Amino acid sequence: MLDDELIVGTNHAAVEPGETVYWRLVPTEDLTYEFEITGRGEICLLTDSAFQIMDSVETVSDTLSREKLRRVLYAGETYYIGVRFSNPGQGGSISVYVRTYKVNACGNTMTWKFFPGDGVLSLGGIAVSKTVKTGGNKMDDDIVKYMRRDHGLIIGNPMAEKCKRTIGRLIPIEKEVGFRVKGRDALSGLPRFVDVTATEIMGILEDTALEIINVIKDVIEETPPELVGDVY
Repeated sequence: MLDDELIVGTNHAAVEPGETVYWRLVPTEDLTYEFEITGRGEICLLTDSAFQIMDSVETVSDTLSREKLRRVLYAGETYYIGVRFSNPGQGGSISVYVRTYKVNACGNTMTWKFFPGDGVLSLGGIAVSKTVKTGGNKMDDDIVKYMRRDHGLIIGNPMAEKCKRTIGRLIPIEKEVGFRVKGRDALSGLPRFVDVTATEIMGILEDTALEIINVIKDVIEETPPELVGDVY
């Protein structure tokens, strides 16, 4: 079963005792994939290049609370999902349930998409989607404005983005970290730098981050009850 395509939804296979069966998966966009196996078995995610296991989980009971394998997979890459029974002497039918979800918060927009558990991967099948005109670029602009307003330092978006990626966070940390922002003095026009802290930058990013969080909350509220339990 090495060449069969894995679909979003339920995938069935007949497994001989001691055998591992595989499905091939080539994502069309960067998404978080979640794999869940029914019954007592093991599921593993493998890379195409070396066919080595990236991650695996084993279900040890038949209850509804089963282990799930969750991983971000990237567009254009080839992956394989392997499944087998935990008991080497066991054979029969085995199923793998696949769901995907995505939060894209880069660039000028933030989009949340939740994909239902049916349909072929290449067909998409978006259940709920909402976009807000904010994202990573808005955070960069906020840092640029802050540095000029509070520190009299003129910087460009590349420096703001570097600062955001280096020390930007939304959760306080015990050990403070800093970043040296380099730019041009607004009065003299001469090169100058200012050292800022992660706590300082966190205050700048909070408003945009809250907009993104509110959009995610709205989408969850609009998601059908049978799907909302699959959002993590």
